[in-house]
Amino acid sequence: MVWYAKRLASSLRCGRSGMRPTRPDATAPVEYGYWASACAGNVTYWVLIMSTAGAIAPALGHGDTLLAIALSSVGVWLFFYFIRRGVKDAAIINRIVTIAKIVPILLFILLALFALDPQAFADNIRGDGAT
Repeated sequence: MVWYAKRLASSLRCGRSGMRPTRPDATAPVEYGYWASACAGNVTYWVLIMSTAGAIAPALGHGDTLLAIALSSVGVWLFFYFIRRGVKDAAIINRIVTIAKIVPILLFILLALFALDPQAFADNIRGDGAT
């Protein structure tokens, strides 16, 4: 049934654009695998984001509360909306995400430079707790 629907859709597309029909039976497993891995990846990322945010906002719990699911869904749809609008908006999102990645790294470097006690680090380098 799925093969027939894909074949019908393929022939309808070919009629309007003049393209040759594709082989839906050969590419279907790859397409479904890609789709499944993208879904699993998005779920994993958003659960991680919400569980991390749950340390600050306890209402989010470990990323498994109704509020966390709703916010994750809104996030996925907002991301889809921006990507759907085009490459220019996707580049803006890329800049925002890049800044969001760089800020914690710079913050860690500053904290390591000014707040790390080198002697305490050197004393505990082996991890055995001996001071």
